[in-house]
Amino acid sequence: MSSETVRAAFRSRIATLLEPQFAWQESVNVARESKTLPHRWYTMDFVVASIDRVALGRPSLMRESGSVRVMIYTEQQIGDAPATAAAFTIFNSLCNWAAGHLRIMESAPPNDMDGGDIRGAWFAQSVDTRYQFDSFVP
Repeated sequence: MSSETVRAAFRSRIATLLEPQFAWQESVNVARESKTLPHRWYTMDFVVASIDRVALGRPSLMRESGSVRVMIYTEQQIGDAPATAAAFTIFNSLCNWAAGHLRIMESAPPNDMDGGDIRGAWFAQSVDTRYQFDSFVP
């Protein structure tokens, strides 16, 4: 999983783009009944690819490389337009975003998950973004 600093930065950025139209739902190790979910919601999956030492000595410079997938859901009855618009908002915003030592390497265009039908209840879009984060370890 990505570092807490990276997760907090992405959660803050995405919240400013999507809320209050979409509600955040934690999905990591949390079981949810679909009938308790809001009509429009989103979640994120953080996948760290590597953490490498860039500079020797004290403090050490470490570089975390990974990806984050933002998943946006709307009920089928609402249609796909709100989720698609939100996904493009995220894509456009993250393409050139940087926050301190966090840099976006690549943001992929929105992807229609499961052909627009996840078990007949949700329309879903995802946006995948690769990042690098440099940090010092004392």
